[in-house]
Formats: sequence, structure tokens, C-alpha cells
Amino acid sequence: MDSRRFYNECESKGFDPQNVAEHIVFSGSKTIKKVFLEGVGNALGPSIQFYKENFVPMDKRKYLDDENFKKNPSVQKSEAKEEQESLDSSILC
Repeated sequence: MDSRRFYNECESKGFDPQNVAEHIVFSGSKTIKKVFLEGVGNALGPSIQFYKENFVPMDKRKYLDDENFKKNPSVQKSEAKEEQESLDSSILC
């Protein structure tokens, strides 16, 4: 399956090709090969409904492109720790 066909098939089903691609990649090589050979619809079937949303939430994507993180990974660690502590405190309340 070429990228154009993949894109068109996702679009025709009402899905963002980027979101579907992220899910497929994180599903593993078996799923990637199946999509490559059979196409999106045949390979994923009704489970494609779960691929509609972003795999990586938009608010977390900032860490993927953040130049500061690339230069200093401890920045992300401290931000992640703060976020986890915030989540922990909200759970305890």
C-alpha cells in the first residue's frame, strides 16, 4: 500500500491519516505489515473506530518538538514529576 492510497482510504472513512498512522506504528510490526498488504479497512476492520483520536495527546506533543528538552532532558523529567504530583494530589482529594 502506498502512502497516497493509505491517505485516501483514511480520509474516505473520515479519519485523520496522521492519527491512524500513529496507532498502527504503536500497534507493532505485525499490524504495519497487515495494513501494508491488505489496506487500512481490511487490516483494521471495525477496530479503526478506536484510531480516531490522537495516540499522543496534543498537550503532550510539546515534548516531542521542544528544543529545550533535546538540550536538557532533565527539564522534561522535572515537568513530568510536577504533573505526576499534581495528578496524585487530585486523586487523594
